[in-house]
Order: sequence, then structure tokens, then C-alpha cells
Amino acid sequence: MLRQLSNQKWELPIPVISAFGGLGIYRLADALTSNYVGKTSQGEDICEHVSFSTAMTANSRRLLYIFPRLRNWAPLEHQKPIEVVVRKMRIEQNSSQCEIWAPHEHPLDVYRQSHPLYDHRLPLLAQLVQEENHEGCIIDIGANIGDTIALLRLAGVQAPIVALEPSPRFFTVLKSNIATQPSFFGQVQALNAFAGDPTHSLRLEERTGTASTQQIQPERTAGVHIQAPTIPLYYLGLQDISIVKIDTDGYDASILQSEFSYLTRTLPIVWTEAEIRSMKQHADWDNLLKDMLSVFEWVCVFDNFGFLVTHGRLNIKATTILDLLKYTHHHASLPVESFGEPRIYYLDLVFFPSRWQKVYSGFIGKLPEA
Repeated sequence: MLRQLSNQKWELPIPVISAFGGLGIYRLADALTSNYVGKTSQGEDICEHVSFSTAMTANSRRLLYIFPRLRNWAPLEHQKPIEVVVRKMRIEQNSSQCEIWAPHEHPLDVYRQSHPLYDHRLPLLAQLVQEENHEGCIIDIGANIGDTIALLRLAGVQAPIVALEPSPRFFTVLKSNIATQPSFFGQVQALNAFAGDPTHSLRLEERTGTASTQQIQPERTAGVHIQAPTIPLYYLGLQDISIVKIDTDGYDASILQSEFSYLTRTLPIVWTEAEIRSMKQHADWDNLLKDMLSVFEWVCVFDNFGFLVTHGRLNIKATTILDLLKYTHHHASLPVESFGEPRIYYLDLVFFPSRWQKVYSGFIGKLPEA
């Protein structure tokens, strides 16, 4: 898929796998270790410049960027816009409402009508964080169309937000929401990228309103289109991080593992989805929770409807979390036609380092079911 971007010159550099139509500046050592390859191992034609750029990125572990202040013009025939059928979606938080653009099939407003707690707890937490730290910024990994950002703003949260969304469809809508409501989406920087280990090749499986991230094994990458680059969080250059929110439908544990040293240095509150589709992923969470114990002291566990299931010290609750993840995996395997809906498919886990003890206590005090 080829896309022509039109960005404002003051925006941050944009991570890409490969870029065309302008001046390219490479490190000589990186370029000399890479080759132009115009065919896959199966003999299929591919763009040789993309293979060159991909090899250079993999060999050097350095990303390529579009530098918005270095602008050029390209003929209109080079454009291939992403077409998304959209509608206006009305959402509510703290008795305030707004309308944002959403893909026609996006079900967020329907979910929130059926489940009154759905997506209401993160804005509440962010409010408490803002009262404690006015300067901290938020990283939204898997930002989708910007719905979480809109809910935060409705809750009065004005923190700067860096939003990462790898899906071209959702990113297109996200950028439209930012462009059409600049006062509402102020201080939001959006990047069309995955988060995590830059050596991982990732792809998306999109379905109604969301997309899951899957890692592609190196020997299987030939001929596979990688939608967006993968960037580590330290590339963002942020100093004061208050919340890192992760929602990638199954890839969250891998991101947390690859970013663990960064989280140890910055000590944000981490709000992450935990969805497992295999016992290997369950083992990944088992290993991850053992590492998290050294940094994060408290945890809150919500079901996929937003109801608080348990909370407390992580060293006491880790085993409970693993048992609950097995439970969600079992629910996901049951046929809907036989066992019906609703059911618990995933958990939302919120990890608090010791520096956020006051916020943790205040957050628990705001939850009636606690």
C-alpha cells in the first residue's frame, strides 16, 4: 500500500519503513550493508527500495523517518488515499458529550450503552493523576480512532498525549479527528506505528472496530506487507510519563516485556489489556508478572465490561491474575451459539509503582465495587 502524507512542518519526525519522492539521507555504513532486492524467495515482484530500507533498518536497529520540515511536492497521481466509510459517533464522559468520526461499523457507542462501566475507569484514573502531576504526559498505544483521547478530554484531562496507531484505516480517522477538532484534540501527537522491539516484524488482523497485532517470524516475512514501523518508546524523547495505556488485542505482554527497562526508568502507571489466545501467551504473562513485581507495587484488575474484579498488592494478586487469564481463555474457546453472551474475554490490568500510592488509594476509593 502506497500513501502520500501531507503533514504540518512543525510535527515530529514520522517513523517509516521506507519513503519516496524526496531527499533521502542515510548513514553510509548502514547503506553499505543493505541490498536492493526486487523479488521474494518465491519469485514474486516487490519494490526493491522497500527491501533496501527494510534491510537497513533491521541491520542497524535504527529507524528511518520522514522529516516534516523538509517538504516537497509530489504529483497527485502518486496519491492513493485510504477510503474509510465514517459516521459521527456521540460519546459521553462525566456528563459531557462530544462527536467524533468513526468507521461506520465501529461499535464503541453501542458497547457503552449496553455496559455502563465500559471505558469509564481510565478517564477517572487520569483525572486523579492530573491532580497529582500537572506536567506528566500520556502514551496511548493502540490509539484506534482517538476515542480514549476524546474520553480523557471530556473528563477534563489536558495532559499532552502521544498516540501510536499502526492501522492505516484507524490512523486515517484519528488524524481526521485531530484535524477537525483542534481545540478538543490539542496537544496530541499521532504516529502511524507499532510500539515495542524494532527488530520485530508485525502485522495487523483487523476486525469490527479493532485490530490485533501479530508477530511474523523472520523466515516468513517475504512478500508480507508490514503496515507500519515498530518503534521503542524511548525514541519519543519524553521525560515525564504519567500513564502508559496499551490496547493491542493480544500483543500487550510483548510490548511490556520489550519496554520493561524504559518503564523501570520512567515509572508510569501502566493500563494494559491482557488477552490470551494460547497457553504460550499465558506463560508469557506468568514471566512478565514476575518481572513486574520488582517495579510495580499495586494492581487493579477489571473485566472487559469495566467492573473491578480484584485489587491489592501485586505480589499477592499475581497468582489470581494468572488464574483469571486461564478463565478468560476458556471463555473465548466456548461457542457463542451454545453458551451465549456476555462473557469475559480479557482483563484490563492497571499497575502502580510506589510513587503513585496516593493515586492508587484515591482511585480505589472512587470505585463503588471496591
